[in-house]
Amino acid sequence: MGGRRERREKARFDVVAKATLYTQVAAAAAASVRAVCETNSWCDEADIELTQVPEICIGLTLGLFAGGLWKMHQWNEQRKTRAFYDMLEKGEISVVAAEE
Repeated sequence: MGGRRERREKARFDVVAKATLYTQVAAAAAASVRAVCETNSWCDEADIELTQVPEICIGLTLGLFAGGLWKMHQWNEQRKTRAFYDMLEKGEISVVAAEE
């Protein structure tokens, strides 16, 4: 049971690390866009307000985080399916009910 618990803790750590990374990337992107908007006039021409930049970055961060969670779920299901077919191929399990 210790191995399973360690894998779960590692998976939780990976999710937190990815969320932290996405947040840092979004903050850096917001800071760079804010700096560019303050020095150039393209924000005025594009009708982008500085208050919209953090909203866009938060949306991107949440989208990337949700996509990462979905991908992790998909990989987990793929692993289960692959394990099932490997066991079926080795003859460890059968899909036909055993006769009594």
